[in-house]
Amino acid sequence: MLRYPEGIKTQHTFTVVSRVPSELQALARLSSNLSWLFDPRVLELFRQIDPVGMTTFGLDPLGILNRCSGTRLAELAHDAVFVANANALAEQMEKESAGPGWARTSGAAGAGSELPPVAFSSPEFGLAASVPQYSGGPRVLA
Repeated sequence: MLRYPEGIKTQHTFTVVSRVPSELQALARLSSNLSWLFDPRVLELFRQIDPVGMTTFGLDPLGILNRCSGTRLAELAHDAVFVANANALAEQMEKESAGPGWARTSGAAGAGSELPPVAFSSPEFGLAASVPQYSGGPRVLA
């Protein structure tokens, strides 16, 4: 048996994710767009995949999809109602994402404004529990 020389620490990290069937590619698109935060129908769709996981791991559709077994994904791929619902939600999300957005139509600058949209996010509040947050106190910033 081969061994590393003494004093050399080894660290191996492997991330194993499930292969998403082609019928469920809408789930991959939905899970990678934060618009699911604002659409309870998308959250309910992911709850159908793994109700315990959505409670245990928090609202993390991408995590649910990555932790889902291949067997469960195959079951869902054969569920015509589930697939149709996922496709409809993904199409709606993509249509809304392609539009002018709230800032251009009703934002503070008003409809038709040529002002560029501005977004502000404070790391203190975070975006979502599933989005890693790397922020520190004054010592880190100094």
